[in-house]
Amino acid sequence: MKKLVALMMALLMVASMASFAVADEPTKVIFWHSRGSGANYEVTKEAVDTFNATIGVEKNIVVEEVYIGGYGTLQTKTQMAKQSGEQPTVAVTSGVRNAILMDDGLTVDLAPYIAASNWDTSRFFDGIFYTAGNEDGAVYSLPYIRSTPLFFYNKTLADSKGLTEAPRTIAEMEAFCSKLHTVDAATGEVLTYGFEMTNDICYLQGSMLYQLGSSLGGGGEASCLTDGAMKKVLSDWTRWMDEGWCRVPTAEALGTSERLSQGMLGAFVGSCSSLGNLVPACKDNNIELGVAYFPVYDAAAPACSIGGGCIVLLKDNTDAVKQAGWEFMMYLLSDERIAAEAIATGYLPSTKTVVDNADMQAYWAENPGFKLAYDQLAWGTTEESPFWVDLTEYKTNVQNIVGELVTERKITVDEAIQRMLEDNAHIL
Repeated sequence: MKKLVALMMALLMVASMASFAVADEPTKVIFWHSRGSGANYEVTKEAVDTFNATIGVEKNIVVEEVYIGGYGTLQTKTQMAKQSGEQPTVAVTSGVRNAILMDDGLTVDLAPYIAASNWDTSRFFDGIFYTAGNEDGAVYSLPYIRSTPLFFYNKTLADSKGLTEAPRTIAEMEAFCSKLHTVDAATGEVLTYGFEMTNDICYLQGSMLYQLGSSLGGGGEASCLTDGAMKKVLSDWTRWMDEGWCRVPTAEALGTSERLSQGMLGAFVGSCSSLGNLVPACKDNNIELGVAYFPVYDAAAPACSIGGGCIVLLKDNTDAVKQAGWEFMMYLLSDERIAAEAIATGYLPSTKTVVDNADMQAYWAENPGFKLAYDQLAWGTTEESPFWVDLTEYKTNVQNIVGELVTERKITVDEAIQRMLEDNAHIL
């Protein structure tokens, strides 16, 4: 009998210890993101490690970061994860694709979490906070790694050619970049292309459409295809390539940033998020990097797109896991963390209050080029605005046709626009 009692006591103790061990297990947050290399991955890993060592320890939460791929891959895999039961807790998504996840019923309305935490969303700029789903009191995403496009140039080369002032208008950019174009006099070989613009229809070409008082389209409309704005943008771009000083964008191992930092390219327009890797790369090659506002058609009426990513909380998790995910989201979007991310990568600081952060102030004073993207929020519009359900399909169709026009040169501008209207007729 004594042996039986002793055995039962031992079993109870083991069960009690097992129960304690389970209760003491940290709540795991799976964070899917798009930042797989260079400064972007380093700052993401540092954010996760710091959270785990501080708030994570305090609240018994552990975050595991997983690089998934670009925004398109993230969207597809997040949708597929619902079917496999392997949904992440927090995920990065582009502004356009966030609305698709919301329409699929995959994302959580954060409004109750915000209210319970007394978390101040007025810190965010209206232009990047009020996107699809963030209306009528609901909040389905928060701005995380948002960006505006900038004009980057080889200042060392520009100075050598007497170009001491960066262009502000597109007309000035044409004159500036055509002079950066360098050709071997003996062979005719291009040593340095003056300029390059990649096919990023909502973001780069979309900025030019906004400047012309138009947009890629919204609410099932395609004004840019019928009001002359798309024709103007594509005609200018193809003319620059025909004149020779603008490089034809092709799929190669080296991107525009690498070509500029290696002296093969004089200038390009691209996301402010390029800064984190572009600055040290240029320095390593003894090139002084020039940074300026995105060139505009009319200096008196500037406009540009706001692109980049948001973060969302996924539904298919337990209440405890979702609460832990919310704790991580609040940490990522604290001004201290936002400042650290902006300094490391060049991505936009997404709050008004970050201007009071001492680290941010000091960095901007030392690196004024990093503040230009933030200044552009004053005249920026998110590339997903105005939102409509078929925007992603419409954008993809248009971008594919633009690719045929600028890369393959198989069609004319007028033919390209006619194709855009025809291929999107079922949407429009």
